[in-house]
Amino acid sequence: MDYKTFCSTYYNEDWPRIYQTGLKWMLRGVIQLLLYRLVYQYAPLDVYKLSSALDVAGCMLGMYLLYLRISGTFHLIVGLLLMFGFNLPETHHLYYLATSFTDFWRRINIYWKDFVMKLFFYPTHFKLRKMGTLWALSIATLITFLATWLLHSWQWFWIRGRPLLDWKDFSFWIILGVLVLVTAIYETTRGRKRTLDRPG
Repeated sequence: MDYKTFCSTYYNEDWPRIYQTGLKWMLRGVIQLLLYRLVYQYAPLDVYKLSSALDVAGCMLGMYLLYLRISGTFHLIVGLLLMFGFNLPETHHLYYLATSFTDFWRRINIYWKDFVMKLFFYPTHFKLRKMGTLWALSIATLITFLATWLLHSWQWFWIRGRPLLDWKDFSFWIILGVLVLVTAIYETTRGRKRTLDRPG
């Protein structure tokens, strides 16, 4: 989380609104953690016991839904900070309703996305923009996801005592980076479809 944002949001609105938002996010976090427990208990997550295409689809969906644990924990933590007056921005925003991989990257773990964009993407992109927009975008995106993999491995080291230098983890981040890059290039060349909400 950006320290400047953390400090500047302290009681920057009326306290009842901040507390209501905090309670709402904590409730959302509890619901997501309960849903995570249901998925963990009943989804076919053991890849060695899959016997049909339906089991494979259920396993893939179950693995995707396991992220509810992280999202729920984040909502609980940030909701609790709002109860102390820190009117922090949202950590995740309806990421299961993303319309593309780039949109998914924008919505999921917003704090992490902002962190790596500020430290890796923007400096690289601005240094390489003489090469052209698409080349700068491509190289900056791949460097950002490579840094994301390395930083997650570093986090794993501090939690588990050994770095996560695994080809499966590396493949996950690089494949996600390539998919985000493809949709970002498509949006850059074709334009992103934007819609306005209906006025209240």
